[in-house]
Amino acid sequence: MVKTKLTLALLCVVALSSCCTGLQWKKFPVDGSRTGVTAPLVDNVAETIGSFEDGVYTSPSGRVFDCGSTPAVAKLMMDAQDGMARLRVEIAQAAEELCKDRPQSPLSNFTVDAVMYKTALVTGKKIDMALTNFGGIRVDSFAEGVIMLDDVESAFPFNNYLCYIALKGSDLREMLESIVAKGIQPVAGVKLVIEGSKLVSVEVGGQPLDDERVYGLATVDFLLDGGDDIYAARNAIELIQSDVVIKEAILSYLDKLTVGGTVPLSYPIDDRVIIKEI
Repeated sequence: MVKTKLTLALLCVVALSSCCTGLQWKKFPVDGSRTGVTAPLVDNVAETIGSFEDGVYTSPSGRVFDCGSTPAVAKLMMDAQDGMARLRVEIAQAAEELCKDRPQSPLSNFTVDAVMYKTALVTGKKIDMALTNFGGIRVDSFAEGVIMLDDVESAFPFNNYLCYIALKGSDLREMLESIVAKGIQPVAGVKLVIEGSKLVSVEVGGQPLDDERVYGLATVDFLLDGGDDIYAARNAIELIQSDVVIKEAILSYLDKLTVGGTVPLSYPIDDRVIIKEI
């Protein structure tokens, strides 16, 4: 997977082309092979980006550029580093790549589990399950190695607020059936068995979903009333919208799992979503 970073070396070049159905975006990874540039932290800008003096840019590989667009782009990146310093702080290490993919993946499972964890803390409510959306995760993966604050802010740029919803089991089932029919989204606390585009069975907390029971759902405000065609708050018995955004949930859960950044992060695939062959 390509890790998107706003640096000279890891810039993801986006080409816009027209076609008969409209506009189409394509991504082309740039590996920095011409310059040796890599992603900088706070204290290694010269080693990772290079130096600029009197209109001349010297790359980490030693190659010198004194004309064309390269020196101008390099100077822009260097001038931006002071303002970006707070984002360049290392907050954790990933033991392996955490990718995003349907029906479930390490990064999406981590995200929805973080929402479940933090929503319980900030609302004091019992959370039975959690729901987020793949579209709310704006990167393809967290790469193996250093996780910076920049990675989290890039992945979760939206101010989507954590919410608690009390729902009757029958309404929860209807919502899940609708979601599965349109395309599965990240879930936690449940086990969904899916065949084709149909929800075959649901377990919550290891028990079959009870249509008459009231369940606590953690999610984000974007999904309350139509975001990604999800209406999580429809027929809500109780709704609490917190003042905590999803990025804060991610940082809090990351800190918990890595014990303040001292333990490398890995995240499993489990049996929360099972796709049966038709």
